[in-house]
Amino acid sequence: MAKFVKQTSDLAQSLNRLQGFAENLISMETNRRIQLGREKEVRMTEAYQYMLNNENAEIAELEAGLDLIEQNLAARGVELKSVGDEFKTIASEELLAAANEGAVELLNVKLEDSRGHRDSLQQRKIKAMEIKRNIDLFDDAMTLADPAHYGDPGIIEAEDVAHAGLQWMEANEQEGPEIMQRLQALQTESELERLQTDYYAKLARESQEKITASTAETTDSSIKIKMLEDVKKETVEGVKAMTYQPISSLVEEFRGAITLSGEIASGENAATGQSLNASEVKAKEEAKNAEYTRLGVTLVPWAFSPEQAALEAQNLQSAISKAGNGNYQEIINYLKKGHAQYILWSQEGNQMSETYRSDIQRMLGIDIASKEWVGQLEELWWSVGQADIEQATEALKAGRQFLPEFEDGSDDEGRKDDLEIFMGGDW
Repeated sequence: MAKFVKQTSDLAQSLNRLQGFAENLISMETNRRIQLGREKEVRMTEAYQYMLNNENAEIAELEAGLDLIEQNLAARGVELKSVGDEFKTIASEELLAAANEGAVELLNVKLEDSRGHRDSLQQRKIKAMEIKRNIDLFDDAMTLADPAHYGDPGIIEAEDVAHAGLQWMEANEQEGPEIMQRLQALQTESELERLQTDYYAKLARESQEKITASTAETTDSSIKIKMLEDVKKETVEGVKAMTYQPISSLVEEFRGAITLSGEIASGENAATGQSLNASEVKAKEEAKNAEYTRLGVTLVPWAFSPEQAALEAQNLQSAISKAGNGNYQEIINYLKKGHAQYILWSQEGNQMSETYRSDIQRMLGIDIASKEWVGQLEELWWSVGQADIEQATEALKAGRQFLPEFEDGSDDEGRKDDLEIFMGGDW
């Protein structure tokens, strides 16, 4: 009996161990399946994220290309009105529903949305490129506009352009809001001047074999003078655009000093209009000097003393005034000097370089460390001066036939006579 009981006990223990093993096995298998599921979800999430990143990269590329087309057309007075709207993004409710299901479902919804966005941008870009091609063809045709259609037969006027434009649209069966915008832009003063220049150039080519060498040279000079005027005009506009922000900021920075100078000169308080007594004038003189010193120390930190800094600030104020009258040389000289000083300090490891750079960025909104920016500004202004020289040279070439021959007085006798005139007599 005891043996039977012992056998029963051993059997029960074996069954318990077997049950424990089975439970452990089931638990391990369950955990393994859970882990495999998680790993699969991670892999799917990574795959969806990879595809989503690719879609977003294509979207960025399409947007950049579309922006370039829009900027090109905007510069010519054309707004894309025939291009459809962009793909509308997914609703927040749909995103929330997908998020509740899981990360893979959420990424899938985002991926589908990005694909829709990409397809929408692709169609918009295709349409925009088609419009740009038509605008380019239209522009090429407008260079052949005949000025004889309306008014002065030698001057291209708005009506001449309108006539040529409508003829092109009818011949090519092309019309639309963009073409009409471009036609309107081509009738502005600046575009008419450009078309006139092209017309003169065409006349010069056609008349080359029909006129004498002298007349041809005069005509060529006139055309070059006119073209250089357009170049100079556009170049000056570039200088204005680049210096608008720093000059506007400088005007604001100097406003206090300018106001004090005006009050001292007029002897009146600008705010109240009342006359200033001697002590008030002295106080404003001191305030003005302090203001110039403050500006000079910040804007011209390489000055040797506060007094020199104040004087440099006044010189800079004069440069601002000259720039307002169209002479940008001194303000450009200041910016070149500031850039050179920054480079020198940087090479020396002087902390003043970053202090000066930070002050100029804060006050004028430009990066004085940018060699490209300063160099481009200097080149533009240099081109304005070169255009003036070239225009004067062409004018002399055109008018040389009407002027007496120039004598350089290089012979010894001529120099002797000049010297005698200079040294002797009643001067």
